Amino acid sequence: MKFLKLAKLGHRNLIHHKKQTIFTIIVVGSLFSVLVAVQLVMQGLENFYIKQNLAVFNGSTYIAAQACRRSELLSVSSTHQCVKDDGKFDEQCFKNHNQKPAPCSTNQQQVNALFTNRTKPYGGEVIGNVEIRNYQSAKLYIYPQEIFTNNITADLSNKPQDALATIVTIHQAASLLEIRMDRIENRQAKLKIIDEIKSKAIGKIFTYNDQKIFIAGILPYGAPHISVARHERDMRPLDWFLHEISVHDNITNNSGLILINDKSPAINKVLTNSTLYAYQALIKFDSPDRACDYFRYELDYVAPSLFGTNRSQTPQYMVNELSTNSVKTQLSFEFKRFTSSFAIYVLLVTAVIIIVFTFLRLVTQDSRLIALYRSLGATASDVWFIYLWYVFELCLLTVAYALIIGILLALSVSKHYSIDFNIGASLFYIKHITEFVPFIGFSLEIVKIIGAILLAAPITSILTLDQLSMRNIARRLKRQ
Repeated sequence: MKFLKLAKLGHRNLIHHKKQTIFTIIVVGSLFSVLVAVQLVMQGLENFYIKQNLAVFNGSTYIAAQACRRSELLSVSSTHQCVKDDGKFDEQCFKNHNQKPAPCSTNQQQVNALFTNRTKPYGGEVIGNVEIRNYQSAKLYIYPQEIFTNNITADLSNKPQDALATIVTIHQAASLLEIRMDRIENRQAKLKIIDEIKSKAIGKIFTYNDQKIFIAGILPYGAPHISVARHERDMRPLDWFLHEISVHDNITNNSGLILINDKSPAINKVLTNSTLYAYQALIKFDSPDRACDYFRYELDYVAPSLFGTNRSQTPQYMVNELSTNSVKTQLSFEFKRFTSSFAIYVLLVTAVIIIVFTFLRLVTQDSRLIALYRSLGATASDVWFIYLWYVFELCLLTVAYALIIGILLALSVSKHYSIDFNIGASLFYIKHITEFVPFIGFSLEIVKIIGAILLAAPITSILTLDQLSMRNIARRLKRQ
């Protein structure tokens, strides 16, 4: 009962000191609302990326893992032995070098057994293999057909028996059609030409390196990254969050196309006329978070930290995310959240300073009231709790204000960039994205911000505890 009475007296201070309360809420809340908006936007963008990436493989994330340690591959990748004494390059030596198998990863059962054990703690499942073949001084990556069901949009029954089934990038398709996408600067025009390329390329036969290929589908990325800039030379503030989220061409080995093992005579001929270089295990994860955890494990990833260790990374096996960029997205936004977390500490100190000065002014004005409380039998701890409750309610209102303004700011940013973001995302994923994308997502960082604001209450009360002593009160009353 006493607790409720003291809390009620603390609540009355909010009303009694209305102007100071509103001023403090607006100043402190506005500072934190900017940080809230930044965190909402970052999480909203990350959620958008993850959602789009999951749609590529029916909600799954795939990682291709090769049972070769990086040091092993580096030791055999050098071709210095093919340089003659006169400095000229020995082409036959180079050709023989490229026909050699990898120093590891050549036993399919061993590769699958290795990664079955390594991915088990992370919920991964080895569902097949990528065959890397030495073929005419090049390396071909041959993928099982089953995992690309979402990307294969052509009817494979229409494919001639002597043509290889392929999935290509939009840029490779444009090259086969002799369309110069790089000369098109207008983003709307690029979207139209992408639709034209897809309609003209999918299901058609082309000749690539003297070999017939049948384009069964288009890979989902048509730009290095999403951008809201209307011209390639420009950069807008939101691009700071977007530019590092890119897709590297690991899946196509920089050729712009991948081969599908559809068991046809054409692919069997390639397998017969080539030599095995290595197998990669295809690992399926039902959660992008688990895939990211496994990726960190293999890379010996060291999370960003202010007091982090200086030890060097010792990556284990070669791993790459297949086609999508969920892992890169999570790691990139993790670093951005780490850098922005310093703002939380800066704003916490700023909030404490502002609230302390507000509190000192309030206590000075309430010196007679505090003396009255003490004369009526209130203890020093009772008075301290009354003003602690006032500061706590002040912080709660600041939290509510910061969240409301932060959400409104995030929605304003979403609305402001809506048209340009949709165009950039459509170019990136080579599909029309027309719905409004709100850059709002809640994360642990929002909880940290709320905690930082609420933490200002006990810090302020502890720092100003001596101001509630009768000695200081008597001194202030004497001055008045």
